[in-house]
Amino acid sequence: MADRTLPATPSVAAAYAGPPTPAHEIPEVSTLQTELAATGSSPIETGYGRASSGKVWVAVHTEMPGVTAAMWDWWFGWHSAESARYKLWHPDAHLYAGLAVDNTAEPIPDRAKYIGNASYVDEYIGPKLQQLTIAFQNPLAHGFEVPDDHTTILARVGSAVAPLGVGWLAHQVRPIAGGCEM
Repeated sequence: MADRTLPATPSVAAAYAGPPTPAHEIPEVSTLQTELAATGSSPIETGYGRASSGKVWVAVHTEMPGVTAAMWDWWFGWHSAESARYKLWHPDAHLYAGLAVDNTAEPIPDRAKYIGNASYVDEYIGPKLQQLTIAFQNPLAHGFEVPDDHTTILARVGSAVAPLGVGWLAHQVRPIAGGCEM
């Protein structure tokens, strides 16, 4: 494990050093099922900005050599049970993690460990510490196509201290030669 978060890749650094993506190019949440189709690419794979609705949007294309979608399902079923595990993802920004139901040791499929469960996290988003609830949803129930060698991690994100929905989180992981991409 690295003591600090590694720098962004050159393509990510360039996208975020540049201007925001124009609002008319940003997909609305209601189109994510199409935007994150099992095949093809989104028009914008890495960028940031505000959609026409005013919602903040961030996208980062990441290639992961030697990684599979099944590994992502294992990770999401395992990492939120302990803060030290959550910090592995982002040592600088992730401070705390806990689960509504800790079933990480149960003999159930990895997806069943997080879908329908909630993770409570304290993490920095930009310079501000946020206390969040991440309620993992079944992507199939929301109209996503998820082939067997893919995964889509879908969650409703809200405040952990007030009954307020903040947004959606979607990680699409699909195979490419030598690994996967998100």
